[in-house]
Amino acid sequence: MDLLKRSMRCETSFRSHFSALCLAWIYAFFYDQYDVTFQILVQEIESFPQSALLAFTYAYVLRKEGKIQESSEYFQRAKEAGGDVPEFQLKIDYEIGCNYYLQLQWDQAAQHLTNFLTNNQTEAFRTYCAYQIGFCHAVRGNNEQAAVFMKKIQPWVRKNYVLDEYAGKQAKKFLKKKQFTEYALIYEQASILHEACQYPQVLELLEQARSKENGLEDQAMSIQLRGASFARLKKYAEAKADFNRITKQEKTISSKAKTALFTIPFSWAGLAEVAVIEGDIATADGALKKAKAYSNYDFESLLLWRIRKTEEDLRKLKQQQTRQ
Repeated sequence: MDLLKRSMRCETSFRSHFSALCLAWIYAFFYDQYDVTFQILVQEIESFPQSALLAFTYAYVLRKEGKIQESSEYFQRAKEAGGDVPEFQLKIDYEIGCNYYLQLQWDQAAQHLTNFLTNNQTEAFRTYCAYQIGFCHAVRGNNEQAAVFMKKIQPWVRKNYVLDEYAGKQAKKFLKKKQFTEYALIYEQASILHEACQYPQVLELLEQARSKENGLEDQAMSIQLRGASFARLKKYAEAKADFNRITKQEKTISSKAKTALFTIPFSWAGLAEVAVIEGDIATADGALKKAKAYSNYDFESLLLWRIRKTEEDLRKLKQQQTRQ
């Protein structure tokens, strides 16, 4: 980080702009410091207004912050600035399709994503893309067409690629009964909206899902996602209540609801994040130890990044309290 910052200050050097771009990615995706990210990117875009790479990066960061429509506009700018590089044009079609997917606009999402999958010649993104298209059809009740894409997935799953593995598991569930349960359809939409930072809508969908829950696995997944949404809305008392409902059932979920195993480390990590915000070092330490004790659960690699960030935030908190 320090070397990138030093490089960025060398205004006459072309490499300084690449350093700035690297820092923008790091601040956005590892530290959630969007203000700093946007300051860097705005300055770079002023210097290089026709840069497809900068527009593409800006679009990604806007999506990360939940500004989906603005993100699509910048992806379009990147596409127009990207010239006649077919791979880049196709990748942007995928990203625009993903943005429609995050907005639950199934027709537009399926159109863009299908175009990507049809023309993509690489392994990158194809597995999860096939799942996204399948889900677009499934949520609209077109299970036969959904099955066409779900059947493509299993041979494409790459080990240790988190979205590939998730797509593989979801495809197996769908193909087993040739459809998703009503609960699964609602929960998946809630998860998609959570990724899009639309937390009030997530809570509304989870409320609708209550009557469709069938057993502990469904209940645990709803509780954890609701807690995560409350945390993002800074309703920390409600978040802690939901996370604690999961941790109190830790043994039962571990033994009888293994599909929902991920809810336990995610809930412990959520409790740790809130504890850091509230300045509760002891609780944060204990919750992090609990979260790190788990392995081989869904989205493990994504949670590990959050845990590392929380550990860094906790170290800073301890230093502050020591100085006081």
